[in-house]
Amino acid sequence: MIGTKQRQVKQIAKTSLKPKKYSQLLHRMVQHYQPKTVLEIGTSLGITTCYLAKVKTDASVITMEGSKEIAGIAKQNFRKLRITNVQQVLGNFDETLPSTLANLDTVDLAFMDIHLGDGKSLDIFEETTVSCPVIFITACEVYVTPYLNEAQITSGTLSYAVGSGAAVVSTPYWHAQELLSHERGRLFDFKNHEALSDIVNELMDDDQLLNQLKQNAYQYGLHLRYPVIGSEFIKVAQEACIEHDFSEKILKNSIVDPEILPKFSLTHVLRLTDDTGIVQHAKYGIPNLKEGYCLDDNARALIMALMAHQRSKSNEAFELLPVYLSYIHYMQTDDGNFRNFLSFDRRYLDDVGSEDSFGRTIWALGHLIDCAASNSYREFALEIFRKSFPHFESLTHLRGMANTIIGISLYLNALPTDEGMQQVLIKLTKPLIDAFNNTASDDWLWFEE
Repeated sequence: MIGTKQRQVKQIAKTSLKPKKYSQLLHRMVQHYQPKTVLEIGTSLGITTCYLAKVKTDASVITMEGSKEIAGIAKQNFRKLRITNVQQVLGNFDETLPSTLANLDTVDLAFMDIHLGDGKSLDIFEETTVSCPVIFITACEVYVTPYLNEAQITSGTLSYAVGSGAAVVSTPYWHAQELLSHERGRLFDFKNHEALSDIVNELMDDDQLLNQLKQNAYQYGLHLRYPVIGSEFIKVAQEACIEHDFSEKILKNSIVDPEILPKFSLTHVLRLTDDTGIVQHAKYGIPNLKEGYCLDDNARALIMALMAHQRSKSNEAFELLPVYLSYIHYMQTDDGNFRNFLSFDRRYLDDVGSEDSFGRTIWALGHLIDCAASNSYREFALEIFRKSFPHFESLTHLRGMANTIIGISLYLNALPTDEGMQQVLIKLTKPLIDAFNNTASDDWLWFEE
């Protein structure tokens, strides 16, 4: 709940979006574009949702949230402010976004307020841009992590939020207890939405307290950044080289005996794989069929099965190859591109996948062409690979290009006389070289900032 006092939307935006220019910018964008359909990904407490809906009351605002508890608080806010033009969509974004976009004739304006790990935020952004001409992204100031597992030892999004200087409100799982101590954030008990509401109300009513929490988090986050952590690792390595101890006790306790490592096993992979492909996610080691399949994971699984078969001539690994290859073939569109997501009942959930999933698929196909133990598998992979060829030069994202380059290089191991493929390889390499030259420095040897 927002609080006991009635608040107008302008006041809500003013106290929760700092600086004030952000709320003013959002207001101007809605007024300027006059959208009929607005899509918000990340409802949070419903503050920006209220602002979007009140600015243009005849617009249809569809807001998506992954947390049931947070969505419930937002719903109370909508009711309290008598907002009737908002439709809530609750659930995992991977599942709900494709079907939501499919049910909308058009999306005139999209507002995203999310941060997910493993590149998912970028995937969702790319998927949304296909349907929406206008995207506005902003960073939140109050970040909520309502995880229910106390034994969670790490959270990437929590680290990012603290590092960016957000005021974090969280359940007391282990990582949060450590990171948010010393007034770097606030904790509330598991499943206690009333306590969460009280803390948020307090922060929204007290600018000084909000800013102090943000400042404390930001200052601490400076020590968590990659250059700092990297320097600490280098320092430890240098000290180990200078002050090494080769005593019998150290050697005995520190060197891992390969004999005690467990044998390589495909047990979990086999559990996740059915006659369609490898399931995207598991829950406590059990396949989560509700989340279906994705191209990324089946491409990775194909590479893994190839490597396992090369290493040990495993029959189990060999028998997995046609499953993953068949999934890739099923996801290829008539023009040679690939879809990414497939439901458990084999319904396509998107029209075109991300460039990252495209590149990883080309990588897997190139690997199969290079080292397939069966000529029929190689010929099938060649057919899919060549059909996708027209899309190689239209790639714009560096990671998609890089993965595709790996696939082309493996392809050329098997077919080194393909001059056309050699020329495409050269063209794809140039943007990577340019990106490295424009971004890299003495202390940052990478292609991206």
